[in-house]
Amino acid sequence: NANKTDSGVITPAKVDTGLHFVVGTAPVHMVDGKVNEVIMASSYKEAVTALGYSDNWKQYSLCEEIYTAFTLFNVSPVFFVNVLDPKKHKKAVANEKHTVVDNQIILPLEAIASSVKIEGKEAGTDFEAFYSDTNCVVEFLTEASGEMQVNYDAVDPTQVTKDEIIGGYSVSTHKTTGLELIDTVFPRFTKVPDLILCPNWSHDPEVAAVMSAKAENINGLF
Repeated sequence: NANKTDSGVITPAKVDTGLHFVVGTAPVHMVDGKVNEVIMASSYKEAVTALGYSDNWKQYSLCEEIYTAFTLFNVSPVFFVNVLDPKKHKKAVANEKHTVVDNQIILPLEAIASSVKIEGKEAGTDFEAFYSDTNCVVEFLTEASGEMQVNYDAVDPTQVTKDEIIGGYSVSTHKTTGLELIDTVFPRFTKVPDLILCPNWSHDPEVAAVMSAKAENINGLF
């Protein structure tokens, strides 16, 4: 028996239990992250690299799980599904006035860096936009001062609906979304998540019902 050691003691086969499968929103626009795809992360750094991070857990519910799982309780791996789509869940912010300080303009984290337009300035030539831990930062590449007029698109997590959290399979796009993606975890990762979480959404009766059905489905399989 390959599991027997010299002392005759049987080494227990390691089984992953308590694996979290979490559906919610993350600031993926910070890192060009994925939408409606299962992300397996084994560390805080891995999760933040794939999903972005913000302390605004009300807007970005997956960040609460990132912090809780990796910083507080050291649980890993965790399976994340982000349903916030920066191409879809966004709003236009027009003609905002900002004062240049230290050759920079500080915009909210929600600003989509690639969409930033500044009157009379050229992106890439005159300025670059990137993310700090808490903001979208516009840095001027040539000396700049005074007040600037800024336009940009901003992600809007409030546009995400419970139907997008619940998800499903679309016959037209052949894409699986939301909670429905739990069925893809075992074939892809050969791991079975057994804790289903939807922070900020699980109090909704419809979401709770689907979570419950998915949990029973897993028990039926294994």
